[in-house]
Amino acid sequence: LVGTHASKMSSYDFEMDEWEDIGTDEDIDEGEVVEGRVVMINSPQREIFKSNYISNTKYNVFSFFPKNLFEQFRRVANMYFLAVGIITLTPASPTPSGPFWTALIFVLVANMLKEAYEDWNRRMQDKKINHQLVEVLRLGPNKESAFVSAYWKHLQVGDIVKVKSDEFIPADLLLISSSFEGGQAYISTSNLDGESNIKVRQSLHATSKLQSMDELVQMRGQVKCEHPLATLHQFNGSIRLQGWPKSMPLGIDQLMIRATKLKNTPYIYGLVLYTGHQTKASLNTSSAPSKRSRLEQILNRMILVLLIVELLLSMISAALGGAWERNIGRDSWYLHVPEDFFWSVVERVFTFLVLYSPMVPISLYVSIEMVRVAQGLFINWDDRMYTQETQTFAQCRNSNLNEELGQVQYIFSDKTGTLTANKMTMRMISVAGIIYGRLPNDSAPTEKFEDENLVQELMQFEMDPKGNFAEKSLETLYHFFVCLSVCHSVIVGTKENGDKEYQASSPDEAALVTAAHQLGFTFVRRSTESVTISIQGREETFQLLNTLEFNSDRKRMSVIVRGSDNKIRLYCKGADSLIYERLGDTQSWRSSTETHLQSFATNGLRTLCLSMKTLTPQEYAIWEKEYHQASISLTKRSEKIDEISEKIEKDLFLLGATGIEDELQEGVPETITALQHAGIKIWVLTGDKQETAINIGRSCKLIKAEHVVLIMDALQLEEATVQLEKTIADAYKVSSQPIALVIPGKTMELMLSDEMILNFIQLARLIDSVICCRATPLQKSQVVLRIIQHEKCIALAIGDGANDVSMIQQAHVGVGIRGKEGVQAALASDYSIGEFRHLQRLVLVHGRWSYWRLSILVLYFLYKNMLAASIQFWWSTRTGFSGQTIYDPFAGIGYSLVFTALPILIFAAFDRDLPETELFRYPELYRPCQRDIYLNYGLFAYWTLAAITNAIVIFFTSAQVFGSDFVFSNGQDSGLWMMSTVIYTSAIIIANLKLALEMRSWTKLHHLSIWGSIASWILFAMVYNSVLVKLSYDMYNVFWRLIVTPSFYLLVVIHIMLCLGPDFLYKYMQKMFFPKPQDIALERYKFNKKTQYRSVDTDLHTLT
Repeated sequence: LVGTHASKMSSYDFEMDEWEDIGTDEDIDEGEVVEGRVVMINSPQREIFKSNYISNTKYNVFSFFPKNLFEQFRRVANMYFLAVGIITLTPASPTPSGPFWTALIFVLVANMLKEAYEDWNRRMQDKKINHQLVEVLRLGPNKESAFVSAYWKHLQVGDIVKVKSDEFIPADLLLISSSFEGGQAYISTSNLDGESNIKVRQSLHATSKLQSMDELVQMRGQVKCEHPLATLHQFNGSIRLQGWPKSMPLGIDQLMIRATKLKNTPYIYGLVLYTGHQTKASLNTSSAPSKRSRLEQILNRMILVLLIVELLLSMISAALGGAWERNIGRDSWYLHVPEDFFWSVVERVFTFLVLYSPMVPISLYVSIEMVRVAQGLFINWDDRMYTQETQTFAQCRNSNLNEELGQVQYIFSDKTGTLTANKMTMRMISVAGIIYGRLPNDSAPTEKFEDENLVQELMQFEMDPKGNFAEKSLETLYHFFVCLSVCHSVIVGTKENGDKEYQASSPDEAALVTAAHQLGFTFVRRSTESVTISIQGREETFQLLNTLEFNSDRKRMSVIVRGSDNKIRLYCKGADSLIYERLGDTQSWRSSTETHLQSFATNGLRTLCLSMKTLTPQEYAIWEKEYHQASISLTKRSEKIDEISEKIEKDLFLLGATGIEDELQEGVPETITALQHAGIKIWVLTGDKQETAINIGRSCKLIKAEHVVLIMDALQLEEATVQLEKTIADAYKVSSQPIALVIPGKTMELMLSDEMILNFIQLARLIDSVICCRATPLQKSQVVLRIIQHEKCIALAIGDGANDVSMIQQAHVGVGIRGKEGVQAALASDYSIGEFRHLQRLVLVHGRWSYWRLSILVLYFLYKNMLAASIQFWWSTRTGFSGQTIYDPFAGIGYSLVFTALPILIFAAFDRDLPETELFRYPELYRPCQRDIYLNYGLFAYWTLAAITNAIVIFFTSAQVFGSDFVFSNGQDSGLWMMSTVIYTSAIIIANLKLALEMRSWTKLHHLSIWGSIASWILFAMVYNSVLVKLSYDMYNVFWRLIVTPSFYLLVVIHIMLCLGPDFLYKYMQKMFFPKPQDIALERYKFNKKTQYRSVDTDLHTLT
């Protein structure tokens, strides 16, 4: 690298007096407190700023070990195992500490390796970013200026950089100038928010001419801007340059955000304002809120129950052991019975805590995590959820919620871009009270606006270029299309065939400008000072005086321009309700336009109103002065600009309205129908008008012909209370029919208040679907939160835009759609998909499978570990609760980690209780999952009781056959370890075959895992009893003697029959005489496997 930042700062030898006035605060309002930063241009900075180095790693070399251990031991189960491990190091432990610590360390290390791998990947990604190169203006030893290559991480605030086309912006830059004469620059923000449309940035007129090296070096001044903020679409600042009389406002149009890419622009020069973790891109990478599934919450309570039971059993066993020693053991001199009975019992409690520790599965959480990762990969790899248009697969971003997908009860969905395709076409307009265009269902499939009468009228502007209008309606038509052509933020480009191509952040804007172009009003170009359009082939340039930007609060956009006739006009477009509030008193076609708006909305079209106002030079001059003061304010700039904008956006003249068609996505009606059959209530939350929302609801089958539609629209609390009571009464009257509720956002806000929420929840339980229209992003989030709080349900929220992020993060499961609105919703979600129709497969197939598999995994783990712990308890009854273990230490650890571990992992990753075809044919099969049918406290008790009874069978039959009276043919007796091996072998076989009874889809992996696990124990026992004898002399030759004994094989068969026979018989009787819907569906699938399926509706009716 040539030069450093320090040398650059020290090389500025100039007199501060030359531009001392630049630092004055005359631009700041009186009493205004400025909180922000001051960036000096080509001079030493007055404060120290952070470097441009970024690090997204969770650990470093020194913090990895302690921090990871801290994270792991925050789990109660791991703390418990640590406590047990410590006990094994004391004399109170009945077993050697080595095997237990081996298992605990294995679990901890497995998690460490996973964390280390993920963090290493993050480190490599950081290194790749930090070591990208950019050209920076530096001063050499002889004060010569040059652009030299530097790593991104070496950039400092105040540096001037040169970025070339198709390069990423290295920091948040103030755009000084570009290769274009007007100072425009084009960027792609897809890497930041996923929006594919090119966006324009515009340098100030004062800096746009700075192109040469000398001009850049001689530039002096300062930039005042706000502290680093995460808002991507807002920036407030001002710049004061030497030689300019006053400060100039800076906004988002002058800011080049880090991680965006320069497009269609040879180069730009920029001043670094924010670096590293203070850039807007970094501030927007905050992690999503932590979410835990209901299954995990139930599991934690079950583990807590087991811990309490283990503690009680340990205390009871210790007391019984102490009582046995006191009453019987005192006569046995060889026992060395302690004198202090109390401390003897206390010590024995710790002994039994170690003995009964298998009751809590040490590898359960690790196994669940491994299975979740595998299930997440299957979601990622599912080619049936591939979207061709965006070339994306579904993505599992939070595998901890896989099973939550299988229990969804409510779905909250956005409309635009989620249910609809965001393919906008202007279909109808109303101008001067006259309607033009055709309704969507009457027109042929076309992307063009069609109306021959309108085309003929617009041709008059070609014949009369001076704009002498004979009729008022013709003048209104002219201004209507001028408004469409100049009041927007669209970027114009050219396709390969020479046609115009418009790109906009909003599909609505692109549709309006495209339609105007098709009708002869073509947007040609825009600069900082003008907008040029072509009217029927004749170019006309408007001087661009001010642009009042659109935002979610204003819901409108205005431009103030000076036309060729030297008149100043304001053109405004926005939501009809807001435009109508600002209209003047005399409006000839107000009522007719309102009727047309109603007609547009009824036919499912999105509506906008267009208006204008002619300003006198004096009126504009007064307003512009106030606007300039607001625009250079460093505090509450947006609020001040909005307030000033209100003053000019009044007494408007209504031009007309537009109706834009937004097509439904493929498969939306079928998906919604299937989800409703699955028992899921669907709420659509949209900002559209009520009529538009209802029409879309009918189109997508959210509202069907058989639905009773109830509408609530009260805006006052007292009125809303009465209306809610009436609506509840009406709902009860028609409760035998499906009910849909339509409610505006303001009314919904009243329903969610503390005074009304309980009654509204009562209504919500009676209805099948809800359409909430005119809803704001905050209202969407509040709806989800309040329903979850009061219904205690599992909710899924799905959307595609940044305005859906809060709703997505508020729900238990958030699903983002990667669409034309960008990927902000997808980045904030737990799962992302390309189209709404993929939600059916994600929920009804992957979700249901994941929930069923993990439910069986949890119950099976608890069963097999309770089986091992119960055998130890029954053995203690034979040993006077002395604390003697029945298991060899190494074999005991292998029970959980080796010999019964693989089958359940294979099962939880691959098994399917029903084929996916049946889950699509019978969505009703999803309903049992919503009721926790596969994992609940009743099943927990059943599996626990099964483990205890199986333990009784295995232990007492083994003790009876291979007890102290058993003698081999060579005269040797059985002994403890012989009986232990019999019990241990039976326990492994029973545990594996118990899982085999639960398997539904046997594959080679299933067979290999079950029989391989049993075989692995036999192989291990043979080696362990002979070759590895030094690990345990007690086990020498035990297994070899056992396998030549016929009684051993007979006893194992008896164990299988007594332990698993009742389970097999119960399952057989249940399926034959009391079949569940899933049993019937599976039998039908097998029976009809080679025949063509009948209609879905008939089969659903029969099955129900």
